[in-house]
Amino acid sequence: MTEKSFIQEATQLLSSLMEDFQKKAIRSRDEILFYECLVEVLKSLEKTKALDNRLLIALERFHKSASFLIGLSGLKLDQSTYQKWRAYDTFHMESSASIGNLRSNPSLVKKDEKARTEKEKRVKKF
Repeated sequence: MTEKSFIQEATQLLSSLMEDFQKKAIRSRDEILFYECLVEVLKSLEKTKALDNRLLIALERFHKSASFLIGLSGLKLDQSTYQKWRAYDTFHMESSASIGNLRSNPSLVKKDEKARTEKEKRVKKF
C-alpha cells in the first residue's frame, strides 16, 4: 500500500462513517464526543499531503477514543454505522503492520527529519 492509497482509503472509510453517523440525531454526550473525534481526524486527513507522524497520531487517537466510546460507553450505533466502524477498525488494525513498512521508506524518514529540523530552527529563533 502506498502512502497516497493509505490516506485515500482512510479518508474514504472515515467519511463514509461520518455520513452514516450524521443520519441520526446526535443527542447524548457520547455521541457528541464521537462526532467531535470524527471531525478532528477528518480535518487532519484533509490537511495532510503526505503520511507523517502527525497523521498517524491523529488516526491512532481517533481509533483509541472511538473504540472506547463504542465498546465501553453508552454510545449505541445503528447496524449500518456499526458495520462502517468495523470496516475502518479492520483497516486500522491491518494497516498497522503495513505502516511499519511505509515508515521504513527512506523518503518518508527524510521528510520527517526535514520537518523536525525546520521546527527546531523556529524554536531556536524564539
